[in-house]
Amino acid sequence: MSLKIAKRPGRHFLSVRGTVRGQTVFESTQTSDTKQAEGYRMKRKAEIWERSVHGTQATVSLAVAVVSYLEAHPPAFYTRRAVNSLLDHFRHVPLDNIDQVALDSAY
Repeated sequence: MSLKIAKRPGRHFLSVRGTVRGQTVFESTQTSDTKQAEGYRMKRKAEIWERSVHGTQATVSLAVAVVSYLEAHPPAFYTRRAVNSLLDHFRHVPLDNIDQVALDSAY
């Protein structure tokens, strides 16, 4: 079964539901727009496929890395502000896609 977009009764946002490479997915797309939901569905399917082929280590997003960092080192206010800015920009980008050029353009 592949991922499909579904409207749940009584819910405003559309959902993505299905199975990719043995992983069951039932997530909110956080949007009621079908085009944006379709983009979310395609992106999520690609993430799961890539993770199943290359492994979890190679596809960790910045959001996962930030959570790990913040749990290990409670940051000062200015550090937290800088980390939040980077997180807003690179939230779902895999770490291996973030290089110095990407950081420079983000700033």
